[in-house]
Amino acid sequence: MDFHPKNLAKYNKQIQLDAFEFQIKMAEKFKLPLIIHCVKCFDKLIQIKKNHKNSDIPWIIHGFAKNKEIAKTLIQNGFYISFGPDLIKNPKNQEALQVVPMDKLFFETDDKNINIQEIYVEASVLLEIPVSILKRKIAENFTMTFKTYNLEF
Repeated sequence: MDFHPKNLAKYNKQIQLDAFEFQIKMAEKFKLPLIIHCVKCFDKLIQIKKNHKNSDIPWIIHGFAKNKEIAKTLIQNGFYISFGPDLIKNPKNQEALQVVPMDKLFFETDDKNINIQEIYVEASVLLEIPVSILKRKIAENFTMTFKTYNLEF
């Protein structure tokens, strides 16, 4: 969902909400995690999640680039958070990482011109843990989150 004013002119808010509700139903039907793009509508997203309190699928915030207050609120409401390249350059995003429990954490490149290793290194420095332990924990999160699938790599 993207409620930035420049995008609302093109993508009606109600259409976005209806489409998101449909995505939730599909994710629940197929037992898939819900990967969420959220811009300027975290309050609405949290309200929707509360309306789906019986949902047992993971709700993951993709490309989180906000502050620790928003991160805390999302975690309190059962979301997972995935950090991307902003973690390297955004002090508020770096502070937000500190409040996310390890079992609710993911990393991503968001298809940017960056190596995921750079994000792991930055996160390991910020969290004061070795990269190897951080990678192992994120792998565990991935396995638990996508446990309904027989994924082979």
